[in-house]
Amino acid sequence: MLIPETIKSIKCKNKVKVNQSMEVACYEIDCENGTKRNIFVNIPKYHKPYKTDRIVDSNNEFVNGFKVVKLANNCYSYVREEDNTLMPYFYDIAFDFNEYNLAMVGKAGSVSWINKDFNYLDSKGNIVSEKEDSWKNFDGWDALFNFYGKDNPLSRAYCGMEDYGRTVYIDKENKIKRFFQYDGSVNKNMFRTEFFTGENFNDSKYAIADNYILYENGFCISKEDIIKLCLNDGYIDFLFDDAEFKSNNDDIMRLQKKL
Repeated sequence: MLIPETIKSIKCKNKVKVNQSMEVACYEIDCENGTKRNIFVNIPKYHKPYKTDRIVDSNNEFVNGFKVVKLANNCYSYVREEDNTLMPYFYDIAFDFNEYNLAMVGKAGSVSWINKDFNYLDSKGNIVSEKEDSWKNFDGWDALFNFYGKDNPLSRAYCGMEDYGRTVYIDKENKIKRFFQYDGSVNKNMFRTEFFTGENFNDSKYAIADNYILYENGFCISKEDIIKLCLNDGYIDFLFDDAEFKSNNDDIMRLQKKL
């Protein structure tokens, strides 16, 4: 079975056109135990996989109310524990629901989180209801990372199929996180949701994205503003004095002009 370990990330590395009606997508699965695997899936352009309720493989145990099953059409779906009902949704690849009631899935060459109502977060930040007959219109992300952090864990998602790469962070409600900018005070009208590049959150509750330090609680500060605040509060002078380092006042003046 495909889903034995805790998943660190899932990426759709590329899609290759085979002919006018078929592409092949390569999903890269990165597990927490350090192993990786590539899964190749046929992506039909004009039709969806045939509908079937015949299960050919499954996890033995339910996890958070559902278990993943593999069907005779080589797709994955879920069986609901409370009534042992097979859900009418197909995925290229699927994983267990986590403690936040979200599950990673891949479909039609993109990836996203779904909730237990089988709605997913699309690349525009909208919650979209899955339809039984939908397939090629699944609009997810190129890469999706597990939740990391401490008090308010966040999941990183990346989309690079447009003119430039977009990195966002997804909260436990399956919404894109807003980061309000702090420069000594908080401006509630100024926030960022997208970055060109970014890293996963860590147990220290922060991540680096572009030229910003992001905090789990929804604030961000630029590296320039950190320096400016340190200059204003005299902290840089304190560091210089503590290190017995005689700073060059001209250098400090040039730094202030840059800010």
